[in-house]
Amino acid sequence: MKARQCILIAACVCLVGGLYVHAKGREHIYGKDTCAIVMKSRNNWYNELAVQGYQEIMEENGKNVISVYPDNISAQEQIRIIRSLIQDNVSAIALAANDEYA
Repeated sequence: MKARQCILIAACVCLVGGLYVHAKGREHIYGKDTCAIVMKSRNNWYNELAVQGYQEIMEENGKNVISVYPDNISAQEQIRIIRSLIQDNVSAIALAANDEYA
């Protein structure tokens, strides 16, 4: 009986610890001010609607939004953009990938 109680207490401690780490991770991501969205191409009505919706939601939540389009439609160009955004320390990057494996 005592072993079963110890296991139950350990499971509860692990659960609470996991919830704490998850909450801190979300706070870290969403606690910053600038988010970016990288789309597949410019002047595409579907991409423009997606960017508009993303901007509206993020701005309602107090975030600045950067929308970035590649100069040429390629995964390599998107990778270059993503690396640049990471160096700029944006807090989140949304992506419409040109290549799911790149």
